[in-house]
Amino acid sequence: MDAEVDDAERALRETANEARALLGLPDEGAHDAIVEHLRSRSRTEAPKEEELTHLEGLRAVLHSVSNMRAELGDQRAATQIEVEAARAADAANLYERWVGDEGSVLIDRLNEVRTEHLGLPEVGLPQLVDGYSEARETLSTMQRAHQAASVADRERADRVRVLDEQIRDLDATIRALEAEAQAIDVPTDVRIVIELLGAILPQVADNICPVCDQEFIGVGALSDHIRRKLRSLSDRSKDLVRIESAVASAKETRLAAVREAVLQKSLPPAADNVDFDRIVRITNGMEGAVERGARLRFEVDQAQLKEADARSGDAQYRVIDQRIADVAEALDRPRAALPLAEPEATLLELVEERIQSHRYRETQRRWERGVLDSVQETNGRLRSVTQHPVGPVVQSLRPH
Repeated sequence: MDAEVDDAERALRETANEARALLGLPDEGAHDAIVEHLRSRSRTEAPKEEELTHLEGLRAVLHSVSNMRAELGDQRAATQIEVEAARAADAANLYERWVGDEGSVLIDRLNEVRTEHLGLPEVGLPQLVDGYSEARETLSTMQRAHQAASVADRERADRVRVLDEQIRDLDATIRALEAEAQAIDVPTDVRIVIELLGAILPQVADNICPVCDQEFIGVGALSDHIRRKLRSLSDRSKDLVRIESAVASAKETRLAAVREAVLQKSLPPAADNVDFDRIVRITNGMEGAVERGARLRFEVDQAQLKEADARSGDAQYRVIDQRIADVAEALDRPRAALPLAEPEATLLELVEERIQSHRYRETQRRWERGVLDSVQETNGRLRSVTQHPVGPVVQSLRPH
């Protein structure tokens, strides 16, 4: 029992000594002061979680301010908005003068080409560059199609000339052959038979006679039989048969040539009667004016963009200043006491200090509470093992 009491008293004494050293209390006769100090500290108000949340929110605001300032770059001059606005006004004036002088004439000429020659709708000055590019692309496409159609028309004209010459040559050939056939001395009845057989022969496609529609039952093919018959009519019949056959072939070739020539001549021209060279010269002549207008319009857009950026930056700097003022007020720090350049850095250091202080106080409070609990637990253990009043050290460390 005495050993347990000694162990408990020793543990209590060690805890008290540790607490006395950390709390900065005197070495002698401070046990009651330790307990009283710990009890007093435990009754104080704990650091509020809302305060830490508020400080962390202020830190987030300051970080956002720092990021905004980094994105905006150097502080803008007070007159920058006025300077950019003046530049934008000058660029707009130059562009308006160009519109009143060259621009209005240019857009009328461009729309004339688009509507009258290219089948495109009119455009306004804001669409000048796109409208001009579209006109040139459409003109190039139409010009290629026109060139292909012109080539087709020339090829068709050449073909018609060839056919006309062929028909004239065939007419001369047919006249010569017919004159030669008339000069051959063959009896009239034989000539009639030869002419009939000569006319029938091209119609024979099989062994069915084209005259009586009966099947030929002789030896060999019907066409061979007719040729043999023609050769047997007279000595001059061979020449007559040859001539009649040549005449028939020439007439058939002539008929095909006449039909093709009539068809080719009946087709309309593939190429339109358009002076594309003149249209191309007019369109190409606009290029310099279009480039001048596009450059002036670009300068207006760039100047207006810079003016808008300046106004936007000024607005963002006003937001930064307001947020700095809000954080300074929340920290009870006068805005005039902060540096002019990047005051958020100073405020951020102050916020970080208060956050660390809050966390330290909370950690200290938990430790002190643990020490007090340990002291009280040890006193309770001493009472349970002794069942009699404890010694002076223990008594001095009991909670009141």
